[in-house]
Amino acid sequence: MAAHSDATGYLLAHRDSVNEAWFHAVCEAAINSLGGNLSPNELERLWRLFCGLETFAPVATTPPALKTNARNAIQPFHLETLSDFSGFKKLSGTLRLDLSKRITLVFGRNGAGKSSLCQALKILANPEKPKEPLNNVRSSSKNIPSFSYKLRGGSVENWTELDGFGGQSQALKYFDSAVAHKHINSSISPEAVVELSAFRLECFDYAREYLKQFQAYGVSKVLECRQDTDKKISEIKLSVHAVIDTNTGVFKDWSAINCQPMLSWIGTVSFGEERRLQKTEKQARLEQLRGATSAEGQQALSLKKSLLGQIKQSLSNFVQQCIGFSYPAYSQILFSIQQKQAASVELAGVVFSKELDVTGQQRLLFAAAALRPFVPAETCPLCRQKLEGQANALFHAFHNHLTSTMQTELSVLNVQQKDEQSKKEMIESFAEINYSQYSSVLDIDFLRAVSDLIKLVKASLQVPVIDQAALGNYSRYIELNSFVETINAEHNKVASALTLASNGLQALNEEISKLTTEIGALSIDEVAYSVRPQIEAICQNAIHFASAANSVESYNFTSRLSALTARKKDAHTALVLSSFVPYLDAEYRRLCGASLEQIGVRLANQGADAIVLPKIGDELVHRVLSEGELKIHALALFMCEATVAPHQVLVLDDPVTSFDYNYISNFCERLRDYAKDNTQSQLIVLTHNWDFFANLQATLNGSGLSGSFSVQVLEDCSTVSEYVEKWEELCLQIDGYIDPQIEISPDEKSKLSALLRRLVERLTNAYVFNEQRHQYKIRALQVSNFKEFVKLVPLLPAEADRLKDLYANLSPLEHDDIRNYYSTKSIYQFGSWYDEIKSIKNAVEARRT
Repeated sequence: MAAHSDATGYLLAHRDSVNEAWFHAVCEAAINSLGGNLSPNELERLWRLFCGLETFAPVATTPPALKTNARNAIQPFHLETLSDFSGFKKLSGTLRLDLSKRITLVFGRNGAGKSSLCQALKILANPEKPKEPLNNVRSSSKNIPSFSYKLRGGSVENWTELDGFGGQSQALKYFDSAVAHKHINSSISPEAVVELSAFRLECFDYAREYLKQFQAYGVSKVLECRQDTDKKISEIKLSVHAVIDTNTGVFKDWSAINCQPMLSWIGTVSFGEERRLQKTEKQARLEQLRGATSAEGQQALSLKKSLLGQIKQSLSNFVQQCIGFSYPAYSQILFSIQQKQAASVELAGVVFSKELDVTGQQRLLFAAAALRPFVPAETCPLCRQKLEGQANALFHAFHNHLTSTMQTELSVLNVQQKDEQSKKEMIESFAEINYSQYSSVLDIDFLRAVSDLIKLVKASLQVPVIDQAALGNYSRYIELNSFVETINAEHNKVASALTLASNGLQALNEEISKLTTEIGALSIDEVAYSVRPQIEAICQNAIHFASAANSVESYNFTSRLSALTARKKDAHTALVLSSFVPYLDAEYRRLCGASLEQIGVRLANQGADAIVLPKIGDELVHRVLSEGELKIHALALFMCEATVAPHQVLVLDDPVTSFDYNYISNFCERLRDYAKDNTQSQLIVLTHNWDFFANLQATLNGSGLSGSFSVQVLEDCSTVSEYVEKWEELCLQIDGYIDPQIEISPDEKSKLSALLRRLVERLTNAYVFNEQRHQYKIRALQVSNFKEFVKLVPLLPAEADRLKDLYANLSPLEHDDIRNYYSTKSIYQFGSWYDEIKSIKNAVEARRT
């Protein structure tokens, strides 16, 4: 007994046994699916679940609603005619098959054209192009094979190969030797019989397909990510290859799957301003040394050395002059002189007359003092008069003035002021060289800065008032020392290059080689450091992605698919086979009277796609069963499918070959039951087997289906007519030729002759032998009703002779041309024969007691 009501239960049970969030999502999508592929968003969600980047949040699992039964949903379909054959096998253009009744039996001997008619029906039913030729290979005609067909309620439609094949495959289903061979030698498809939508087995197919889609998506994503990473790596390598040899070291092996060495190395790389200056200096030094390798270069270096020397000397001289002059001291001297002079003026105001020039008075006093010192005494040292009162005080004031250090100090300060003034004037008058002329050896901005600084220092000495700003500007002359040092260093480098050149080319080249190596190392670090952020981002992303990529590549998707296949087989066996076997067993019982078990047939479910193989023991049925039993097997499968398939027209081409009497009777009954159970279906049966023909006719007529049943007799691939046996129906058809009393064509005469022959047979069978005699011997006759023989009416000798003559007259001689034979008979002759046959029939009926 099945553990679950449908396949979703088996899938959910399997899902629960696999504790993986992404697989839960796959199963959920499969159960809710109506078919089709997963969307990019769904695949990305599965990826995130697989990588653990997202938490699985199950949604309500709502399986899609069951589809309505296709058999009940299709529109009514009935094929009414096949006609207008052109270049189609051997079929004549005059052939017109009437299929207006629900059941049509086409009877004809081998070669009459049944297989060709069946081929036309298969063209409408089978989307595959037939392997056999459609054109008449016996004819040289180049006509494109075509025919017409008409559906009930529609207009006549024409078919050619340009219209394709299988245009009515939704409605037509056929059985022929090829289908029988397929059923016998191939696996069974219970899905064609059992309504699979009820079991939802497709959920396993969806799950397998979605798992494959996700595997392909994961592999593609890994490949895409690695390709993108490798592309970025190539771009980085391309951007640095001019400086870094990317075919060696960590760059050589750097790829999307090997990023750790590069990440470790790039983390050690740094390149700051200090190293940038080192590189610039080494590059300048290298240029100097390379220039020194030639005579012209040495001359250029010598000139450069000379020019640098001039600049250095000029700056050094200016700096030395600035060093020799103390602007703050000079300012202090001026300030002190100013103070002393103010004090002196104040002191002189006590001694000298304000009306006279102080300076002149002061010179006079000093001249007098030089003549005779002004020592304080009671008498004047000049006039020797006695000094009293104010005169005495005046002479004391003169003495104090002369003995004061004020003037001495002023004198000293004046001397100092003159000394400093001379230094200041030297600085102010310093002759600057034209620094712009030296731009060939030093940077123009450097030279401009030197010139501006010198001008600033000189300008600070020329201010009207010495303030703190002037003193500050002057003190900046010290900054010139750094310029001097730079120039001196450059001068020394040039001198060193010249010295190396004087020592020989070998020493110079060794130094050049050493510098080239050092610059190369600095350049590598510089370039690598410039792309370090990009390299680190690439490596970190690749390493972070590697774990997910490894998970995808190492995951055993094959095992997961195999597990799904195994679970599907379990569900298929428990659900489908358990439902299908009763169908097949019932068909076996109907066709041969024995069950599957009695025949020994079992259905083995095997393979990745739950293939069902019919076996007897361990052997396939086609190796064990007889030809007739194999035909039973094939027809049982076909009828299983026909019972549930949405086809409304069944076409059977010689279905009972290899059947004995019992099997033929069983199959006739099966067709009768199908016709009664499926009132909207159409049956078209083609056969050359008279036993089958008569048996089926009797079976259908005896079941009340004679009104829906038509027998069409096919002859020579060109004519087909409905076979009738009742006296009234035959007379009705004969009257159609006789009553107009006009001549008919040879072809119509042939048909009229056949009807009159059949009328003679009907006279004998029905009215002489009371339906207990048949013109043709068949094995499928019912047991005779012997009571009816008491009512037999013998023919009179004259009647028997006349019927013999009539039958001979209505039958062409062997090897004779039918058209020529009947062309000699007039319609009136046929009318006379017809009247004679009816007269004999009336006489026989009159003698019946």
